[in-house]
Amino acid sequence: MPVFTNFDLTINKEKVLKIMGCSPESGIYQKTAQLYDCLLESIKDDLNPTGVYKFIDIPPTLKFQEIANCSQIVLCFLTLGEKISLKINEYFAENRLWEAMLLEVMADQILFKISDRLFCQVLSEARKKGWNLTEKLEPGTGTIPLDIQKEIFDNLNLMEINVSLNSAFVFSPLKSLAFFCGAGKDVSPNAKGHDCAKCGMKNCLFNM
Repeated sequence: MPVFTNFDLTINKEKVLKIMGCSPESGIYQKTAQLYDCLLESIKDDLNPTGVYKFIDIPPTLKFQEIANCSQIVLCFLTLGEKISLKINEYFAENRLWEAMLLEVMADQILFKISDRLFCQVLSEARKKGWNLTEKLEPGTGTIPLDIQKEIFDNLNLMEINVSLNSAFVFSPLKSLAFFCGAGKDVSPNAKGHDCAKCGMKNCLFNM
């Protein structure tokens, strides 16, 4: 099972500031922009990005309409590690609330971006087989129930990389995510993993 740790952690500063509600005309824009730069310098010490994936035959528990014409599925998991969540909690405990919220948005953006990069890696491998991939299917969104995370957890043996899953199907470290894609020669070519237009999350801050 391939394990990836070398990710480009570049994110869009202006998008982060927009999510924080900071427009260039606002009184807190300059201060927040400077704080972003400071956090960006230190955040790399608190990140341990790790991604894994695995192609498997489609089990009965994952026979969704979105992958009906697929030969296999690929299970994917990413985490930023435990230190970043501890740092965010530390800032909250110290009442450094704006820093904590900004760091949380930055971490979420990094996680979202590296999930796209892992998708591209998986797509490259699929195309070597003459296959394409469906869009990313994410447990807890659309028609995919959250408990599918248990299927991904077990199949990827995530305990081996110090990941746990609680009874509510939430991963630890918290800054983690899982998704799966259908794969096969009958899948229409798809160059991007996530389509915000098809996502069931209302008022999502990342669709901005």
